[in-house]
This record gives sequence, structure tokens and C-alpha cells, in this order.
Amino acid sequence: MKNIVPDNRTFVMIKSVTDDFFSAGTGTLSFGLLLALYFSSNATITLMRTFRKSMLHIEIENRNFIQIRLAAIRLTFIIVLLIFSTILIMFTQSIFIGYMTNLLKIKNHSLDWLIVTTQIILTILLIFFAIGLIYKYAPHVQKKWKIRTPGSILATILIISFSYLFSYWVNNIASYNKIYGSLGSILILMFLVFVNSLVLLIGFELNVSINSIKAISEKRKQS
Repeated sequence: MKNIVPDNRTFVMIKSVTDDFFSAGTGTLSFGLLLALYFSSNATITLMRTFRKSMLHIEIENRNFIQIRLAAIRLTFIIVLLIFSTILIMFTQSIFIGYMTNLLKIKNHSLDWLIVTTQIILTILLIFFAIGLIYKYAPHVQKKWKIRTPGSILATILIISFSYLFSYWVNNIASYNKIYGSLGSILILMFLVFVNSLVLLIGFELNVSINSIKAISEKRKQS
């Protein structure tokens, strides 16, 4: 997360979320997680409807409200599970490398490059597969797209590039903290969500354009 969100805001965001969740009991925590999953799926449904409006020359499935809600919850759950799995792998990887370093008596700085490289690769794969899953299961199409599409590749590159540039700008140039205080964390998060949503639409439009051209050419061949 520190590679995507500016450094001086990462701890505040993580601490705020963990304090809110784990200060309650087990029952409240479970209910809160289910409620969070349900309301998170609302954003997924909005994204699915936006995708549907762009698909003019592609065959679309007809789904009722329950099917749309279940598909949105399933997609949201898969993405959340993917995020937590990646975070878990990062933590266990650091612990495992630290254990092997002590066991084999290797200097810590000699394995720093391995930890950093692995975390960067995992972050890129997380973003790529999350975008690929969204493009694969969010649209109501009869023929599902593959996870690896030109749109998912473009969106991954744009999200990573913008995130690093924006993080550098906030940490080294901007002085918003003096003006907005703690509100700066919320402003940063909202801006990142807005830009990432825009990038998702750009990548999706690329996929739609490519598939629309293919669909039109196939119809012309048949006629």
C-alpha cells in the first residue's frame, strides 16, 4: 500500500481501519464485514451499469436484480480476497526471508533487493488480475473476455504510473497537510479513487472498441 498511497498517510489510513474493526466484538466484526461487502458491491453495480452503456455492438446477457447483485458481491469478494492474499504473502515472505537470513547467517542488506523486487511484482500482479477480473465478470456479455486483454494491460500501466507520480508529488512537492490537516488523507483517497475509476473506464473502452470492430467485421463477412 505504501507504494500506491503517499508514505505519510499510509499509517493513518491503516490504523484508522484496524481500530474501527477490531475495537468491536466478533459478532459486530462479522456483521460489519458483511455490511461493508454489501455496500462495496453497490460501487461494483454502478461500474457494471456504466460498462453496459458502452457495449453497443456486443451481445449482452439479460440479468435480473438478484443476479446483478450476486455477481457484484461475488466480484467484490474475489477482489478483496485477492488483496488480502497479496498482503498476507508479502508479510509471510518478509518473515520467511528474515528466518532464512538468520538461519544461513546472511547479511540483511544482501536480500533487501529480493524483498523489494518481490513486493513490486506482487503489487503489479494484484492490480493486473483485479482489473482483469473486473473486465471479465462485470460486463453482461455472453462470451467472457480473457483476463489478459489490451485494456487490462493499459489500465495497469496507467494506474501504476499515476500512483507513483502522484505519491512522489505528495511526498516531495505538495504541502496540503499544512492547509487541510487530517482532511488531506480523505482528499487523497477520493482523488485516487476518481482517477483509478477513470482509468478503468479508459481500459474498458479500449476493449469495447476492439471487440466492436471484430463484431462488425464478422457481421459483414456473414452478410
